Amino acid sequence: GRDLVDDEGRHVQLACASWYGFDQKDYVAGGLDRQRISRIVALIVSRLHLNCVRLPLSLELVLTDPIVQAAAVAANPELAGR
Repeated sequence: GRDLVDDEGRHVQLACASWYGFDQKDYVAGGLDRQRISRIVALIVSRLHLNCVRLPLSLELVLTDPIVQAAAVAANPELAGR
């Protein structure tokens, strides 16, 4: 149906943010070169009170599956090369 419900059947209203970057030249979400992903997600959930994130993708990203450059994820080195 058209309604979004949680596991207890309660209606859920989405409150979303768009996280740019996967559609940009580095194909990486913005800010991962400066902040840990856990800190960014905590900000989205606890301070902004959002419950979803839109991730715009480029067709080129999907078709070419580029390697993530270390500089683009400097604050999250475990994501480099993936």
